[in-house]
Amino acid sequence: MRTLEEVQATLQIAKLQEEDLQNTIHCISFGENVSSADYCLLELDDTLCKLIEAGESLVIRGDTDEHAVLCTNDKTYNLKIA
Repeated sequence: MRTLEEVQATLQIAKLQEEDLQNTIHCISFGENVSSADYCLLELDDTLCKLIEAGESLVIRGDTDEHAVLCTNDKTYNLKIA
């Protein structure tokens, strides 16, 4: 469990206000055999979720010295770390 201070610090780092939060919050923890450094979570809007559900692919592109982008067949989205 996170303390209130940890949550407030995370909001500050993500540049979010408390009122920006959704009503439903999911806490994710990793088992002993899985490192959280091996995974990243990606928040998608409804449009991108529907593309995945329809069997379309999303591709992350960018070299190590470039800003990564998320690409569909016809659009490109900037990725932001929060």
